[in-house]
Amino acid sequence: MLKLRVPLLPGESATSFCSRLALRNRCPSVGEFCRDMGFAFRDVIKGTEEALLQLANLGGADIEQLRSCALRFDGFDYACGSNLIEPALRRSMDQLMVCPACVAADLSRWGDVGAAAPAGRTAWLLTPVSICVEHHIALVAADIRPKNAPWRAVEFHDFARRIQPFIQEIEHQVATAERRAPTKLEYHLHICLGGARPVINELVDALPFYAVAQASLVVGTFLRFGPKAGLKHLSEGQRREVEATGFDILTAGPEALRAALRDGIERWPKGKNAAGANAFFGTLHTWLLYRSGDAAYEFLREAIRNVMVSTTATRASEAIYGIVPDSGRLQSVLTVSEETGMHPKRLQRLLVATGVLGADSAHLSAHKATFPADDRTSNILERILRCIPKGAAREYVNAPRVQFDLLHKAGIITPFIKAGGMLKDHGFDKRDLDIFLERLIARARSSIPENVDVTQIPTAAKRASCSTVTVVRMILDGTLDRIYRQADIAGFMSILVDPKEIQAALLKPERTGLSISQVEARMRWTRNVICGLTRNGRLPAGSARNPVTKRIQTIIEPKDLDEFDTKYVSLSALSKEKRLFPGTVRAWLGGLGIEPAFDPKAVGATFYRRAELPTA
Repeated sequence: MLKLRVPLLPGESATSFCSRLALRNRCPSVGEFCRDMGFAFRDVIKGTEEALLQLANLGGADIEQLRSCALRFDGFDYACGSNLIEPALRRSMDQLMVCPACVAADLSRWGDVGAAAPAGRTAWLLTPVSICVEHHIALVAADIRPKNAPWRAVEFHDFARRIQPFIQEIEHQVATAERRAPTKLEYHLHICLGGARPVINELVDALPFYAVAQASLVVGTFLRFGPKAGLKHLSEGQRREVEATGFDILTAGPEALRAALRDGIERWPKGKNAAGANAFFGTLHTWLLYRSGDAAYEFLREAIRNVMVSTTATRASEAIYGIVPDSGRLQSVLTVSEETGMHPKRLQRLLVATGVLGADSAHLSAHKATFPADDRTSNILERILRCIPKGAAREYVNAPRVQFDLLHKAGIITPFIKAGGMLKDHGFDKRDLDIFLERLIARARSSIPENVDVTQIPTAAKRASCSTVTVVRMILDGTLDRIYRQADIAGFMSILVDPKEIQAALLKPERTGLSISQVEARMRWTRNVICGLTRNGRLPAGSARNPVTKRIQTIIEPKDLDEFDTKYVSLSALSKEKRLFPGTVRAWLGGLGIEPAFDPKAVGATFYRRAELPTA
């Protein structure tokens, strides 16, 4: 232990303590002092454990106090106590920043050690700290070295010798020092450097020391100066201002952070076709990309993802910091146009016509016309992409122009997008056309008997003195049986029917019977139930021409209806007979092992065989 020692002051850095010991022992330089003591000053600068132990033994200092305030360098980052510090937070040693009031206080209290009394605090080495939290005085440059001068690292960190000229005018420096209150961030960092950990909120409390300072800087810069502001071009006053703004946002919590970012992208001007995080966040986005492997900033990435997804249009495969949003995404006419290759103006008209975009969005720019990327809009977009104009649809189903127009007007073939307003043509979904053709050829046979005279639908309709629509409806309704398909022709024109069968169906004599409406009134069944019974063959039905409209309609003979009513009873009628709720009757019969006579889903109602019902 040295005889001439200096006290290790609270918050003092290891390099300052070593430099003061060297000056106290009248060594020409701190480097020579360390060599004489058997260790290298560069190890003190790096904060190696061996160098700190030797220094503490020489100066009679508490090793824990020395270790807690020393900046320890591991080759990538610094650590001060339990606080991790990025190299970007280290202040350049070209300028030796000090608090005049602290220097004056050290000289006054430790006058017995002479010029070695002033101590350099670790906080003064960090760029986020520009105010002394003890005296509320702005730090000043005690010594400035030219940036291009050939100074060695030992000389830069020799605090005690660099501050000697400053000591000569300390009274003047204290008198002219700028009085300012520290920011909340400076208070927070000072407390952390002291070994404590203030409790603020879950967000800030979970961040390492360097992330609090750096995130405050970049968030505040974006909010104060916009996405194009450069961090290196900030003055000392501007840097202090943006750090205070950013820290206030962080202390307000994640929701306040998202709200501030959302307000920022709305406030700062952007290009016409701005898209992506870089266009909206600029320097903040680039800064995060350079720190893509640092999990400490994941909260900021997640906040930007949330803001991007909720306020701006993104492409379906666009990843934001390596993650593709899976829900809640917005898309615009521009992004969809780029993904599909469809012209943005036509796409915008189609989206307005289908109700995805409101009428007020018809004249917006492509990047401003936005809509949610949900299942409904995805389905509509798929249909829009499959849509073809009327002429192309006619060729797709292979139908003559007149025949296609008749089917269109009759509602057998319907467009997904109707013409009108800014749209000059209908849009037909290919899948709808495929379904129509599938229904048309569902019962068609490929082999044509030699004794059957069949022809294409338009010709058959002409020979039967009816319209093409009537023939197509007969095919779709199952009225015709002799339906064939020509192998070498596709689509509508490949269907062959028998004109004589069509005539027979048209000239079928009127029969006395009950219409569906009459059966409804008589049996108290719904139309769906009646159609379900006839469609599944449970209730015999025929067809006859309506005496008023001359259209073919389904009829049911009274004897067939009476025979059905004798054999079966509906759950509704049975519950009225028993004066019980239908559910009670169903459970009662189920308990007796009596099952419905037909599949209720197939006919639309529940029927039981009267013969199986209990007599009591």
